[in-house]
Order: sequence, then structure tokens, then C-alpha cells
Amino acid sequence: MPLLVDEQRVEPSQRPRALAFAHRGLEMINIYDSRKEELRIGPYFWMPFPHVDFWLQQDDEHILQNLSTSLVAESPHFVSHIRATLMYLKEHSFPDKTLFPSRRLWIYRKNSDGL
Repeated sequence: MPLLVDEQRVEPSQRPRALAFAHRGLEMINIYDSRKEELRIGPYFWMPFPHVDFWLQQDDEHILQNLSTSLVAESPHFVSHIRATLMYLKEHSFPDKTLFPSRRLWIYRKNSDGL
């Protein structure tokens, strides 16, 4: 899905989409507007995560045991996804400066090839 708003981004990043859920806690939000056929992400703002380095230093089993809600049902990439999301939080501690400086949505729409 090519981006219509910000020319620097060519497709929706998985991290902000994952953070759309994490940002609201247990409340899942809809980021797809079916009427306009658009993926609409953000803007999201969060406080720096004070323990991100601690979690990044933990072994896979520790992350799985402590951050999973259903140990036996997690996908094989659960821990790598959590690590990548934690790194994203670390890299973008202040998303209003790095991700959403204009405080605008990221809007994506499929092109004529369906991508």
C-alpha cells in the first residue's frame, strides 16, 4: 500500500500497526477505513518506556514467560516480534519528534496493482 501523505514511507510499517494495539492497552482500535479503503495509522504518542533495556537483555524464555498471555498458543515469531517492538519503542522514545512531527495520520491506499 503506497503512502499518500508522507513521501518518505512507501508501505505501512508493522511496528506502528502493532503499537496501535499496544498504545491503547487492551482496547483494539480499527485502523482500516473500509468506506475509503484506507489504512490510517496514528498519530500515536507515548511516554518513554523506562525498562526497555532490561527487557531487551532478557533471554527468549524470560520474555515468553513474562510477556505472553498464552504461552502454548504463541506463534514461533512471538519473541522476535516483541524484541522488534521494544527496539522500535527505544528508537522512537518521543514519537511526536521522530514519527509524527506534523501530528498527521499516515494514510495508505492500495495502488492499481492491489499493493
